[in-house]
Amino acid sequence: MVAIFDGSTQERNAFVRYLGILYFGSPGDIPFSRYINRAYRDFSRTLRGFAKLPGHDEVFSQATLKLSDAIKALAKKKSWTQQSFDACHDAICQDLMNIFPNNLLHYGQAQKWLNMTLKYVFTALATGILEEEERRLIEGIESCYQYAHLPIDNIVLEALKKQGGPAIKRRWSKIDVSQYREFQADLRARYVECPLDMDFLLWKGDGAELTRKTKQ
Repeated sequence: MVAIFDGSTQERNAFVRYLGILYFGSPGDIPFSRYINRAYRDFSRTLRGFAKLPGHDEVFSQATLKLSDAIKALAKKKSWTQQSFDACHDAICQDLMNIFPNNLLHYGQAQKWLNMTLKYVFTALATGILEEEERRLIEGIESCYQYAHLPIDNIVLEALKKQGGPAIKRRWSKIDVSQYREFQADLRARYVECPLDMDFLLWKGDGAELTRKTKQ
């Protein structure tokens, strides 16, 4: 591969890796930790009281390790159905909630953390930002992309509302597992695109619309 600018010795891969560092930060000792940390910042404002919690750092470290191990475990399973992925997704969310004391982490927050982490990992994999060692650890994870879930937050809910999509009657950060499952099932019943593709379209900001399924 040759440099992409006259007078430069840098190849395209170097610029791509630098872009990844600018957005996600430098790779840490725990695989995928920079994507996990970025996903945490996407919902942490709703996690009231955690910053002052005794043992905060240890709890966060345990949760980071749990998500890192979960990503690697998802890659090891090469064959998925929607039911099997949903069960695995729920187990990871429950494990995350159990790490936090006093019911501090709600299901709505756990889903956002997990779903955004997966979204970032898939994006990094698709764009070439993912580190080589991380890529090796999750070889084959592409098989679960079509079954992955749409991260729920206010921006996504507002964008869906404009398209006549499903709604949630309470704050997304406080939804329980039954409300979450109903929402994700409703999405799949309404639209042709898989949920992570829906997320891409909803965030493009150029008026892109989801494709509704025709009634049988």
